[in-house]
Amino acid sequence: MRDLRRAMALLELEPRRVLLSIAAGVATLGSALLLAGLSAWLIVRAWEMPPVLDLTVAVVAVRALGISRGLF
Repeated sequence: MRDLRRAMALLELEPRRVLLSIAAGVATLGSALLLAGLSAWLIVRAWEMPPVLDLTVAVVAVRALGISRGLF
């Protein structure tokens, strides 16, 4: 822990910005994981040929996760 503080002092990093970048990285990984799981579920569910309206929420969620993954 002491080495981390020393490195941050030498690099003149603000702890707030470091925490913000870590949070953005966690959000990106979470979006990617949810995107993979939801898209796999959507493919399997679509194979069963349900009414299209049953899949609309999942389709919108996949789009939103794809966009959020890129934004983070």
